[in-house]
Amino acid sequence: MASASAVRSLFVPELYTAENLAGISTINALRDLHEGMRQIGRPVPTTMIVPRSRDHVNWDDDMFDDPLLDPLPVGFPYEPAYDMSPISPDVLEPVLPKRGRLLFDFVLNGKYMHSATVAAAFQKPLSQWEQWHTIPVVTWLFESGLDRRLPLFRETAGRALLCASSSVGPVMVFQDADRDWLLDVLFAGLHPSRVAEISERLFVIPAAVGFDYESVQRRRAAERREKPVLFHGGSGEGKRRIPLMLRLAEQMRDRIDVLLTTQWKRSGRWVFADAEAAGFEVVYQVTRDQYRQLLHRGDIVWVGAEYEGTGIAYVEAVMSGMLPLVYQAPWMEKRLPASYPFVASSEMEAGLMLREMVADLDRLRSRWVGELQEAMSVHLPDRTAEAYADMLDMCVAPVVAENVERSMKVTPAFRLLAQAVEEEGWHEVNDPNVLWEAMKVRSEKKVEFKYVSPMTLRFMLMGLGYVDPGDSTGFRMVRCG
Repeated sequence: MASASAVRSLFVPELYTAENLAGISTINALRDLHEGMRQIGRPVPTTMIVPRSRDHVNWDDDMFDDPLLDPLPVGFPYEPAYDMSPISPDVLEPVLPKRGRLLFDFVLNGKYMHSATVAAAFQKPLSQWEQWHTIPVVTWLFESGLDRRLPLFRETAGRALLCASSSVGPVMVFQDADRDWLLDVLFAGLHPSRVAEISERLFVIPAAVGFDYESVQRRRAAERREKPVLFHGGSGEGKRRIPLMLRLAEQMRDRIDVLLTTQWKRSGRWVFADAEAAGFEVVYQVTRDQYRQLLHRGDIVWVGAEYEGTGIAYVEAVMSGMLPLVYQAPWMEKRLPASYPFVASSEMEAGLMLREMVADLDRLRSRWVGELQEAMSVHLPDRTAEAYADMLDMCVAPVVAENVERSMKVTPAFRLLAQAVEEEGWHEVNDPNVLWEAMKVRSEKKVEFKYVSPMTLRFMLMGLGYVDPGDSTGFRMVRCG
């Protein structure tokens, strides 16, 4: 069977609410997942489509300092008038196979409502030029079914789209609760036997969080502050109940400071404007790396979000050594040690707990930080990568192996390719035309090469023990072993 380490993907992200890619949790999770895949020795190069114009959404160039993550700008006006908008043909056109010249083994689809559309778009050119190949579409359901901002989750049309996407191929979710919710949706719309089949390829893969949190703890310990800092990082969406956090902090102004960080621009958004008016510190337009640099300044992290898809920012804060003050956030409670005491069900209770945490912070930190980090260890990149690799082995590698097998049956082209590789003793070839010419020299009938495209060549080379870790626009074969 083809190894998952030999495959590479195309990532189709959903960017509908972001002003900066630093605020897209799936991109951040993907970067740390790549680090985990490197740690376990199974790197998966990924090309991610991004808008060519930065008018709607921007990003810093260091967003793509990950050698496994390659941005591919496409020229479409970036959406959108509403959430989960249909995929414009202009988005997918540049990445569709054209006589097999764009080489992706599978699509990681962040536009999870539209996996059926993505699958059909890729299969049409394959059926025209590469009848024997299939490109799996992995649906990445990164939102939570509890999110009231997404009305499509509650409407019949939206649930029908989820049923269609789940029927296409493997599905990834971040939490057990989201897996259970999705199964409820599927049971309401599909036959039980079909749901049972889908459940076999429904994977819970926690968001990866990878950074040197021990160095953050050392920096925090080295600093001496007059007052503990109540911290929050992320957008100011209402679900996060930041006004309540500010009210609690206001009641303890003489004993506590506040630090808010956000990827948003300073634009008079009321929740951050109120914080600044109250004399609290707000840092705007924070990239993910900058956010991590600021973690050492926090002592207590406010976790008041009603629901989260990934919850990465909160997990990172806890991993960095902050104590979480949790207010009516069931999604977070399930990730904490069962005996963790600072989980509030009312504003009054949250205020009392905050006072207790501030009064005895050093002792509480010594008691709980290690146990909290252990509870969050499922988010470490190597742990997440193992789950991701299992998904690839079960649902992607078998399809790649079948593509290889079918390509090897293209005779006599495969025999001639094997002969060319063996006689020339090639270690690396950067141009598929070189392979074509070598095959033609050994051929008596040029008609044999009519349907042999770069994609077919790649799978044939994999059958010979070669892999292709090159980028999507190039061609590179490197001998295995």
